[in-house]
Amino acid sequence: MDSKSNPRRMDNLRRLRKERGLTCESLGTLVGVKKSAMSKYERGEIQPSKQVLENISEALCCTVDYLLDKDESAHGAAQRAAGLDMEVFNGLTLSEIGALSKIAQIFKEQRNAAN
Repeated sequence: MDSKSNPRRMDNLRRLRKERGLTCESLGTLVGVKKSAMSKYERGEIQPSKQVLENISEALCCTVDYLLDKDESAHGAAQRAAGLDMEVFNGLTLSEIGALSKIAQIFKEQRNAAN
């Protein structure tokens, strides 16, 4: 559930989404929220839940702190730590990216269940 208390703009969210070539609708689909909610997060009209923030950070390969504009260094560090090259996603369809995201979520759930 979204919290409406003390919402704030999420400029890094908007910038990363655009860098990845995603629309509010496509990113929302990847993380399980509506296009309108994603747009409201970016404008600071509502604050995403902790789970949605984690889903967005995973989809965009950055930290939650970076999304919240708290730590500018966290973006590059998260990508380097994950060894990610976002270029590998260029040319993939939204459904292909969504399928990869779901596979990643399965791995994450299996890892968490093992711990």
